[in-house]
Amino acid sequence: MNHLKTRRIIMIRNQRNQRNQRNQRNQRNQKNNEIAWSNIVNQLSNEKLKLERQLENTVNAWNERYDQLDEQLKNKRKDYIELYKKNEELRNEASQYQSALGDARNYRLGDNDANNPTQLTIEIGIIQDKINEFCKIKGGVDINEQNLARLLSEQFNCKYSEGDKVLPKAALQRIIVETIITRTNEYLTKGLQPEINDNRILNKYLELDVMTSTQNYLSKINTLINSRTGTDEVSFAAPKKIQQLVYAVLGDRGFGLSSDKREHEFVQGLNDEIIKYMSQFRTIKKADKRKENEDMLADIIRNVIKMFVFRIKVLEPPAELIWIEKDTKVDATLMEVGNLEDDNYDDWVVNLCSFPLICVEPNSETNRKVLVHAKILAARAEQKSFSTKMIKNFFHGKQQPGADEAGKPTKKNSMDTSN
Repeated sequence: MNHLKTRRIIMIRNQRNQRNQRNQRNQRNQKNNEIAWSNIVNQLSNEKLKLERQLENTVNAWNERYDQLDEQLKNKRKDYIELYKKNEELRNEASQYQSALGDARNYRLGDNDANNPTQLTIEIGIIQDKINEFCKIKGGVDINEQNLARLLSEQFNCKYSEGDKVLPKAALQRIIVETIITRTNEYLTKGLQPEINDNRILNKYLELDVMTSTQNYLSKINTLINSRTGTDEVSFAAPKKIQQLVYAVLGDRGFGLSSDKREHEFVQGLNDEIIKYMSQFRTIKKADKRKENEDMLADIIRNVIKMFVFRIKVLEPPAELIWIEKDTKVDATLMEVGNLEDDNYDDWVVNLCSFPLICVEPNSETNRKVLVHAKILAARAEQKSFSTKMIKNFFHGKQQPGADEAGKPTKKNSMDTSN
């Protein structure tokens, strides 16, 4: 009996020891597992940090490469523009005599003429690009949203949305073009200044003198043609041919740098006016970028004057510059739309025209020739407008305001520096 009891005690003790050993093994295994998981977590965390650093370095490297390529592209564009200008100067020099020796009754411009329609279209595209670059309002630029909102509301009846850069930039582009043309037309229609023996004053009004003298000369030729008999057909073509040649000369040399490389006084004054006006709406933060931007302007002014005041009038019939009115129905044959969400033009109207339509005989369905489409921003026509008013069609038997004379836009949208 005692022997059995002793064996049972020993068996219970062994079972207890085995249980304790199992518990100890489980505890050791659990601790080892925790250590292993901790090591795995630490390893994954280190790998994550390593990958994040690699990603950051890769992104920085690509951004740096992008900036380098972007700068190279800008430099190439500048080089292209300079080479293009030099090529045009050589082409003009080579073709000017050839053009002058053409048939006096023929107004058609040769393929090599600097003022043929194809060439004008190309150069107007370059002018558009320069104006677009000059009017930048993002990328290192602080903008005055309050002034931009007031500009859009008061001059274009457009609503500004906070953070929008597209509509304000389009408005500034339009005002730049309008102001240059308006100021130039004011200069060319003010009448001759009193004759002053000062080369500086005489040079300032030289283009005005050429225009006035040409008109007086043509008036006398027309009087001669109408008051004297003759048999030649050249006489009747002479006034237009002379005017065509004068516009070609002014389109090449008008408002250009003087022989000693000084800026034209009118261009310099307009340059300062526009820079002051633009400062109401934006500030380019970096001084070197601001100077680079401002240095573009004189060249833009000269090219806009030469192109839209003189060169498009070399064509016969002359091309016209026309701003598309707000709420005009979108017409893809006349307009280039910058923000159309679909191809259903019937649902869209003009919100703001940032660059004018350049067109020969715009009111003729058969002879109309579009040199450059108007650049517009469109807005979806409200449903109520169809029931309360007719959306304006561009050619609907009415003259465009401010377009009664080629190159003479509506004055109310040009800048007012009194503010």
